[in-house]
Amino acid sequence: MREEGIKGVVHRLRDRRSHRRLSEETWEAVVRLYEDKYKGFNMSHFTEYLNDEEGVVISREMVRRILRVSGVYDRKSRKRPKHRQSREPMAQEGQMTQMDTSFHRWLPGVTRQLNLICLVDDATNKIQAAWFVEHDTTIENMRVLLISE
Repeated sequence: MREEGIKGVVHRLRDRRSHRRLSEETWEAVVRLYEDKYKGFNMSHFTEYLNDEEGVVISREMVRRILRVSGVYDRKSRKRPKHRQSREPMAQEGQMTQMDTSFHRWLPGVTRQLNLICLVDDATNKIQAAWFVEHDTTIENMRVLLISE
């Protein structure tokens, strides 16, 4: 700053290519390999194959950047399936019963948590049976099935 004034603040490599910059050949090879041989791979899987099979050592983030800038890969365009798909409840009462267990501190004054095993009718959401147990075991679930009849 003392010797050059304000010009001394500017980085010396400004407007020059980085020595770590990827070559055009490598850039084009990554795009070509993704379009031809590895179409549909996710970034991590594609990067593994580039490193291991093709000998192109490059980071996953750089692969992602190359493919996005080239317009080949757009993560948002891929739709993921829903985690759970909703369905219509059964038409009549008694056609389907669902059983579920919830672990919680259910009762005031009781310090330990209990399991609540519950049977619910799918059509009406009526509780058919419910039972507090200490452990969610097959025997306890069968016992709840017996008391529901």
